[in-house]
Amino acid sequence: MFCAITEWQTRLAAMAKLTEVTSQDKLVIAALRNRDNVVKLFDELVPRFTDGNLKVNISALETVQCIIPVISPSFGAVAANVVPVLVNNLANRQAKVRI
Repeated sequence: MFCAITEWQTRLAAMAKLTEVTSQDKLVIAALRNRDNVVKLFDELVPRFTDGNLKVNISALETVQCIIPVISPSFGAVAANVVPVLVNNLANRQAKVRI
């Protein structure tokens, strides 16, 4: 999904759309209560936390901030993969990336 997108503007737009649907679309919200769907989503989302484009990286961090309350019952399924990448962002030289 996101990993195959080569244009940074398209990746940025995808982050905005993901934030929108995970906060407003009741079907998407219901689907994200399923652990397998959460794992699939984060398999695609985690690489954006280290995206080479600063705008995409920041947008991914903001997106996950919106998604976590929605998926909180299933977050344990992805926490082991997500938390280390988020912690690495704390060491980023760009102040905007440090959460």
